[in-house]
Amino acid sequence: MNPVQNLPWVFRNALLLFIMLHFNFMVSHGQFTQTVRGKVTDKVTSAPLPGVTIVLNDRSLNIGTITDSGGEFTFTRVPIGRNSFMFTFIGYESFQIKDIVISSGKGVFLSVEMTEKVEELEQVVIKAYKMGEVINKMANISAQSFSVEETEHFAGSWSDPARMATNFAGVASGNDTRNDIVIRGNSPNGLLWRLEGVDIPSPNHFAVQGSSGGPVCMLNSNLLTRSDFFTGAFPAQYGNALSGVFDLNMRNGNNEKREFILQTGLNGYEVGIEGPFSKNYGGSYMINGRYSFLDVLQKMGFNIVGGAVPTYSDLNFKIFLPIKNSGRITIFGIGGIDKINASADQSTDQFNPIANSDLSNTTYTGVVGIGHDLVIGEKSKLHTTFSVSTQRTNIVVDSIMPDYNRELYYSSNFTENEITLSTHFTHKIDARNTISFGISIKDKAINQNDSAKYMGDYLKLITLQNEHMQLFQGFAEWKHRFTSELSFYSGIHAQYLFLNGTKAVEPRLGLSFNFKKNQTVNLGFGIHSQTQSLPVYFAQTANSDRTTYWRTCENLDFTTSRHYILGYSNKFSESWNIKFETYFQDLWKIPVERTPSNFSVINLGATYYNGTQEKDSLVNNGKGRNYGVEMTLERYLNRNWYFLLTSSLFKSLYFASDRVWRNTVFSTRFMNNALLGFELPISKRSSLDLNLRFVWGGGLRQKSINKEASKDAGVIVYDDDKIYSEQAKDYMKLDYKMTLRHNMPHTTVEFAIDIANLTDRRNVFSQSFNPRTGLDSFTYQQGFLPTALLRVIF
Repeated sequence: MNPVQNLPWVFRNALLLFIMLHFNFMVSHGQFTQTVRGKVTDKVTSAPLPGVTIVLNDRSLNIGTITDSGGEFTFTRVPIGRNSFMFTFIGYESFQIKDIVISSGKGVFLSVEMTEKVEELEQVVIKAYKMGEVINKMANISAQSFSVEETEHFAGSWSDPARMATNFAGVASGNDTRNDIVIRGNSPNGLLWRLEGVDIPSPNHFAVQGSSGGPVCMLNSNLLTRSDFFTGAFPAQYGNALSGVFDLNMRNGNNEKREFILQTGLNGYEVGIEGPFSKNYGGSYMINGRYSFLDVLQKMGFNIVGGAVPTYSDLNFKIFLPIKNSGRITIFGIGGIDKINASADQSTDQFNPIANSDLSNTTYTGVVGIGHDLVIGEKSKLHTTFSVSTQRTNIVVDSIMPDYNRELYYSSNFTENEITLSTHFTHKIDARNTISFGISIKDKAINQNDSAKYMGDYLKLITLQNEHMQLFQGFAEWKHRFTSELSFYSGIHAQYLFLNGTKAVEPRLGLSFNFKKNQTVNLGFGIHSQTQSLPVYFAQTANSDRTTYWRTCENLDFTTSRHYILGYSNKFSESWNIKFETYFQDLWKIPVERTPSNFSVINLGATYYNGTQEKDSLVNNGKGRNYGVEMTLERYLNRNWYFLLTSSLFKSLYFASDRVWRNTVFSTRFMNNALLGFELPISKRSSLDLNLRFVWGGGLRQKSINKEASKDAGVIVYDDDKIYSEQAKDYMKLDYKMTLRHNMPHTTVEFAIDIANLTDRRNVFSQSFNPRTGLDSFTYQQGFLPTALLRVIF
């Protein structure tokens, strides 16, 4: 029997087993409780706030406490389920955290940051934490935060923060094989990844040179705490990015008791452990490992889109070490090993662009860092981080000969090692004024050897031996709060590339005005510059007989973009908020070819293939424009249900050396997301979550094929004048997720069914043409895919 036909049976029996467990434990007596601990600090300086009053918002229990001299607090018997907490402190805005999930299997730690009042008001102002509230104190516009819980709720996110981010307004993604983050029509290469306050390489499995996306992120919801996501005009502390910033934070392990997690699902088999080093020390550790699951799905009979099934594993950790009177030290790391093989019948423009060939790709990625946080008095803090990262990729392409033997066609061995040192100082002058400044220095060491068979000989395409590329960055910023309703932000970022002496100075400005109760207008402006990718800088040109090679792109300037943004938000009820943003981005100094052509670096990053090996002698004469409008309507989780609707209308254009304005490959025109979820309590110990996600966006841009010329030539011939003028039919997908959660003594069990593409819609992945038959052919994206997740926390 086909194992695919057995899969619903597996689901039914797993669900039946879970329900039996539920009713088995319902007969036991007593209400389960959990310990909730936390720390309250000043939002700007991170200085602990002693004497803060915290009350559990359940009047029937009458539970409350205050923070100690270190700003810490503990609730020992909080009922499981959703609970809310109120924080009040003289001289600070009151703060409320609503609907925190308390489970029996894991303790909860709340990190609370309170904002000092600008002026004493007669009435009490309560600031409620809500979905999307940004952690960064300097953020003004086009900023969104996300929590671990949101990542878990959203159907189709698969516990992947990158896929979760595609639900935000301004983010478009219509490629099921990759978690690319296309922000406002920009290449995903324009995104800056940060972890624990330091820039890192792309944390995605199978992220190659010139491409930032991959099938799945190495970091998942079991590791992360609240993090920030920026889509434009981001603060000056972030640099070397054109489109946005994903600023991720790993949570600390439990420093009071040891906890475990076991999980199996679409993203892999996973195991984690965390706990304290000793009873009397506040330090902790967290270690998490995972192995891929997609290869198992294919063996079960599912057709995985793209044909090539990735195999990957990753290991992540964080160590938290408080030092008495000397701040705290964090040591963190992520690492992954990726392997994929694409046979000749799986060659596509998306992954393996060389027809009739076998491709093998192995990648090793690792980041290790150490950070130190020091609170200086009650007004200042200093954050310093040192990190080391490495990425090693080996690619082999074998041609399939007429006798079916394999012959080496192309090979690439690439290693990039990076060392980064950064420091960031923040000082709160008073309740109205905060200043911040910092510097960072990066050193990249690169080794690469690429060769390909050409007219019977193996020719070297790129030879780099211990090449170094250093980048220096510095910033300064100031935020002034005229009143609690009106604030102004200004900053400046500068960077210098030692490779060719390129430099940039980038001002950033922002204004936020809460002109009427619950209504706010925001303005943002920023100039943002980014270095070119390594394949662009080190492209090599050969003479006619390919005996001599030289670099022709090493002196390229930064690509630069100006962001102009206007936003309006209205929190028209306790649970509902609507937000609009409109923007214009003006890009210039984009590398294009010297001779007239439609090529522009602005289109790189759309596929695993970076497309630069055959390009050389590039110049910074290209241009680009992105403009659009976005809407977000959200209902925060309240009374057991939530709703999120985001809509983006946009245009992304570029101007290459042939002096024609065209759509970029990322200009899909529109993207809409609708998410609806219900949390249905079954008992005091169990709940059932039902979540739906509907996506409707413009189809992927396709290269235009000249069919008549293709028939004459016997091979596909593209119409260069119409490149990216054609678009696949609209992308639509309905995802569904059901999660059953049950609490047992000291253990929480979750069982989830996650169904991607519930209606089995055939979204176009790529289009091709057979010159012999004159017929079009299509590769379609992921069809109906049911998966299950089982998580045990104890």
